[in-house]
Order: sequence, then structure tokens, then C-alpha cells
Amino acid sequence: MTNDDILDLIRRCNIRDGEELIPGNAYLFNKKFRRNANGGITYEQEELIVLVKRGIKVGGIYRMGSYDIHVVMDERFEGQHIMSDFLRTGLSMIFGQKTPVWSFAAYIPVKNLIRKSI
Repeated sequence: MTNDDILDLIRRCNIRDGEELIPGNAYLFNKKFRRNANGGITYEQEELIVLVKRGIKVGGIYRMGSYDIHVVMDERFEGQHIMSDFLRTGLSMIFGQKTPVWSFAAYIPVKNLIRKSI
């Protein structure tokens, strides 16, 4: 999945349909997305967090399998510390896990992962 593919999924998310994680700033989606593949149409279950700033979808965190994430930001919003602000909120449970996936102790490795992804 490329950055453009993930940004396309983000654009297709209707904020009103997402589970609000951080009021007005982050929404969780776990839904089937329609894709055209090999001349046919398929529906694939995808899970992602859409980040929003002032009502505009600016980027997101895409879940890849059970243990990996892919972070992508719209080029127009890079360098505005949106991801850092999101992580600083203290959000410790994401993607429907029963145990915390992220915590403040995990902030530095995630920040490094984000830098590599952009």
C-alpha cells in the first residue's frame, strides 16, 4: 500500500461515520473499502485513524497487519506538528485493542517511525 493509496482511503472516509477518538481531531474507521483489482471489484476490510485539523482531513495512521502501522500526512500539512500533537493527547488505546498499543513510553520509537514514513 503506497502513501497515495492510504491518502485515497482517508479522503473516502466520512468523518460523521468514524468513531471519535479525540473530539474534532482523530477518528477511527474499521470498514470495507471498495477497490478495483484485476478488472474486478473487491471489498477489503481496512482499519485506520483519520487525523483532522479544523475540519480538514490532513493525514492518518493505517494499520498494516497486527503489529505495524503506516503514517501518512497530506503534503500541505507536513511540518505542522499534527502527529506530535495527536500523540501528546495521551491516547493509549487505538485500533480496538483490549490492551494499550501506545503509551508515553512508546512515544520516541513511534516518533522515529513517523519520521521514516514521511
